[in-house]
Amino acid sequence: MSKRHGPKPLFDRPNPRFERGRDGKRDHGKKPSAPAGNWLFGAHAVEAALLAGKRTVHEVLLVGDATEFQARHPGVRVRASTKHELDKQFAGQVHQGIAARVDGLPELTLEQVLETDPELIVALDQVTDPHNLGAIMRSCAAFGVAAVLVTEHRSAHVSPVVAKAAAGALETVPLINVGNLAQALMKITDTMRMQVIGLAGEATEEIAAVKPGPVCLVLGSEGEGLRRLTRERCDMLVKIPMPGEMESLNVSVAGGVSLYALSQR
Repeated sequence: MSKRHGPKPLFDRPNPRFERGRDGKRDHGKKPSAPAGNWLFGAHAVEAALLAGKRTVHEVLLVGDATEFQARHPGVRVRASTKHELDKQFAGQVHQGIAARVDGLPELTLEQVLETDPELIVALDQVTDPHNLGAIMRSCAAFGVAAVLVTEHRSAHVSPVVAKAAAGALETVPLINVGNLAQALMKITDTMRMQVIGLAGEATEEIAAVKPGPVCLVLGSEGEGLRRLTRERCDMLVKIPMPGEMESLNVSVAGGVSLYALSQR
């Protein structure tokens, strides 16, 4: 297979299926209004919420025998459900026979995170696919990221799909909405003297060149990558070396590879 000419696309484009809401209309990342009760589904997401204890779990819907579950979590209200009921409620998503109605997580600000002298922050420049956001959160939890920044507009936000893909990471890694990502990156640089490192396919430096020290890793949107103002706020643009025939990676895969590379400095 021949290589394409011009700059490499860093990330695969998002699947349009996941850019549409339940009403079939395209969703460009607008943050949804708070529903009457937040829901989690999937065994890891529900268990993590119960174990972390950061939010109230009002009830758990469970398919099958609840004896073992109630033994692990005494005092939690459990209501018997059916696969059909959960399939209908969660639009056919893989719920694994368990869901929970919960309160939202406590919200943190960027300033509160910076006060903790973090070693590693991840910023997402308009990542729109909720599955990608969830997978990135999971990698961030694995590599000790202090917080993940997302833009308020044209970005995926917390949802049952994100929580399921994150497999419990939402309970341990703060997800912070910022109105202007470029300004947030400036604040990180001015407050922490952090290196702001942007991942870009056309960069000349490889990620192994990043020096030791606190880092804010910036990942661009699916398909388009980093916006111009975001690039200008980066101290350095780096790429993942890919000697094979594949020219791009899914943004969540690229994020995981990059976090591993940074951990090896």
